[in-house]
Amino acid sequence: MLSQSIDNRLSGMRNVLVAGAGGGYDVVCGVPLIVALAERGIKVHVASLSSTPINDIDGGIVHRPELVEVTPTSTRPSYFPEGWLSRWLTDRLGRDVSVYCFGATGVGPLYASYQYLIERLAIDCVIAVDGGVDSLLRGDEYSLGSPLEDALTLAALSLVDGPDRILAAVGFGAERLDRISHAQVLARIADLQRAGAWLGGRGIDRDTRR
Repeated sequence: MLSQSIDNRLSGMRNVLVAGAGGGYDVVCGVPLIVALAERGIKVHVASLSSTPINDIDGGIVHRPELVEVTPTSTRPSYFPEGWLSRWLTDRLGRDVSVYCFGATGVGPLYASYQYLIERLAIDCVIAVDGGVDSLLRGDEYSLGSPLEDALTLAALSLVDGPDRILAAVGFGAERLDRISHAQVLARIADLQRAGAWLGGRGIDRDTRR
């Protein structure tokens, strides 16, 4: 599941935070990565820039006004991907797995919440998961998709102190309805390769085990 470059980058790390870069189901796109890391003996923590109003969560643990920890017993009447994910990962990994929900804020509060989790959980690396590829765009492309929340996450993570940071863009080809030009995405990937910032890509097909 992981490229050799990412395997090498994560070598020796004990605590990794996998976080949805954008709202909604971005964090769910990180499930194969979460499972792969856990199978390597890494303690995986999970977070999400949530589209769920965090003040409506029943049974969540409030760490900061804009940061709520969702546990397997947390509930909400409707639209609650973080609650489903916490329960599914708890069952899949055999231990209680919380999902930390960042509320709708700007860069400053989001940065403060990330820094809080990094220090509290002794995080060695943050992997921000974009369910799509618009986070790879630089701003002058034909269409930018829905870049706002991804940009907030990238800006906040650029300010944090301590851990390594990796962006995982998952789902090349998934943003056709947003009129993303995938030729331009490939051009941005080439730019990253020339800059030495591209850690590789992997494909998943019907024969992939997980």
